Amino acid sequence: MKRNLNFSYSLYQSLYWMSACFVYSYTRVFLQKLGFSASVAGAELAFSSILSVLLQPWIASALGKRKSLSLRSVITGALVLSLFCGGLLLVPVSMGVLAVFFLIAATMTLTVQPFINSVGFGYINEGASLGVASLAYAGISKILAAVSELETGRGMLLCYLLMTAATLAVSLVLAQGAGSAGAGLTQRSSAGGSTGAFIKRYPGFSLMLLGQLLIFFQHNCINGYMWDIIRYAGGTASDMGTALLIGALAEVPVMLLFTRLEKGAGCHRLLQLAAILYVLKPLLILLHPSIPMVYVSQGMQMVTYAFVVPGMAYYANRLLAEEDRIRGQALITGSIAAAGFFGYLLGGLMVERAGILPSLWVASSVGALGSLLLFLFARPLPQERRV
Repeated sequence: MKRNLNFSYSLYQSLYWMSACFVYSYTRVFLQKLGFSASVAGAELAFSSILSVLLQPWIASALGKRKSLSLRSVITGALVLSLFCGGLLLVPVSMGVLAVFFLIAATMTLTVQPFINSVGFGYINEGASLGVASLAYAGISKILAAVSELETGRGMLLCYLLMTAATLAVSLVLAQGAGSAGAGLTQRSSAGGSTGAFIKRYPGFSLMLLGQLLIFFQHNCINGYMWDIIRYAGGTASDMGTALLIGALAEVPVMLLFTRLEKGAGCHRLLQLAAILYVLKPLLILLHPSIPMVYVSQGMQMVTYAFVVPGMAYYANRLLAEEDRIRGQALITGSIAAAGFFGYLLGGLMVERAGILPSLWVASSVGALGSLLLFLFARPLPQERRV
């Protein structure tokens, strides 16, 4: 029975992340085919990111207060709205209306992520499921790259709609047995104490969060405008798909083995190593802008992104007092979302006005400051000091 649940949940996560790939990695290409500029594409990603962060705690709170509202109904409603607004993008309407429809579809896709994650809390091997989802993300990115070479964006949109519909179909079956799985999300909005008090209590960790925000500003500028980087390096849509494929595949083994790695090296050392390598990652492209170097840079996801994402969550759980852990995890998520907002919005403006290379220099400088903060304030955890 548990094996079937693990398979179903892995399928669920994979289908979701295949639809999310369209939003995260191909918004720029898709909206360009509709006639939008880089700055508008950046604004769409930025506002969908920040709106999803505002909606998530509100929905989680409603899950706890209204007995008539279930996790299944939240996921179903969000996915149906994504399908509806995404389908309307196939209808010939004005540019302004298209922008609104895309914003709603993208926001719903991003909003539903923690609720889909919560379905597996407590009885699913989430590490394995997310590893499989990364493989699926890699595969669909290559498919979307091939489809993006068509004259219009209709093929990419149809892939997104198909994956969203498949996610909805699986959710109607899998979410049945997870009626109370959203409890942890509800607690997030009711955690005691203020953010100001948290910062005073954990100044070092708060500076690590600031470092993470600045690093992910760089990360989102690169990933959100990968198409512009590929074109500058003389590549094609196929090269972009390959770059995203390499990045996604590189993360998988490290994320699956992270617990063993941190036990051997110490979580703070993995975070410090990632901080150093996050400085090198964009420099590879800046100093030698070519497709092979883009591939090498993407391969470094193995020792950058794949260290920081699980590493910050693990570090918080071991460092913070039990009553502060929910707020700490929420701040980790919030800093990543804020980085997405500023990275997509300002990145789009920079690319449009200054070009991709100057924009990358700015992003890498901001990321280097974040790396410095993360490196300096990632201290050994109490149990690591005895090693």
